[in-house]
Amino acid sequence: MAEQDSRARKFSDRRLGSSWYEWDGDIESHESALNESPLLYFLLLFFLLVVVTQVLVLDAWVLTQFVFSSWPIATVAVILVIGAPLVVWWHAYLFCLLAVWSRSRYLAFPWFSRWLTLQVPFLSVCAKPFGVSRDRISSSCIAITNTLARLQLRTLSAVRPLILLPRCIRPDVIREVRRLGEEWECPVAVVGANRLAREKVREFRPTAILAVACERDLVSGLYDFGHKMPILVQANTRPTGPCVGATIDLDQIRIALQDIYGLAQEADCPRVKAPKCVSEAD
Repeated sequence: MAEQDSRARKFSDRRLGSSWYEWDGDIESHESALNESPLLYFLLLFFLLVVVTQVLVLDAWVLTQFVFSSWPIATVAVILVIGAPLVVWWHAYLFCLLAVWSRSRYLAFPWFSRWLTLQVPFLSVCAKPFGVSRDRISSSCIAITNTLARLQLRTLSAVRPLILLPRCIRPDVIREVRRLGEEWECPVAVVGANRLAREKVREFRPTAILAVACERDLVSGLYDFGHKMPILVQANTRPTGPCVGATIDLDQIRIALQDIYGLAQEADCPRVKAPKCVSEAD
């Protein structure tokens, strides 16, 4: 009997593209291709942290001055409960910003991937009144995680990548990606759900992943797996809308593969062949 995936108990299975069920079908207003810089995400997160800090500091002042003014222990507890998360959040923000700016692999902590993607829904709600879409924020977040993933590749002990593609990619493009996979001796898997992606990760046991999907699915996948291994992601292009007829820039896939093998080679990381070269579509 196959070993049960413990993550299946923590995360409900989600089909790739399920986040697009509410799409209104308007091609004109649809953002079919995005390439945001990390600046958008960092600016939005900075302003959000400033607002949250001001609100929490005001709450702490009211509680300590008017509610628990005669209870020293309660006053200390309020300061710790409100102050500790703020200190941690600001330090995480500054360390992440410094890692991206300095390109230091020593500051590219694996948990940054989960921390960054966790905040995308909150940032999208705050930015929506200003006309900034969730996909633009996700694209900016992806630019940050790709930078961190390239830094983390230098710390690998072995090179064994896996390419994950969604079912919405055009068949001819999938064939081209498989040719690239054969050229680099890198397995390629086409998956349609989180459960299948987890199965492919267990099957091929990669040390790095190159994932292709829309921004929404990439952010979800980074939250689930980004803290476990370096994941380079490439957002697809959706000229006819989400979940059908999507395509990708093959040159970007080739560059990502070169980065995976090249950066790991710089760190004297041995190249390990995967159990298979190419997998069939699921």
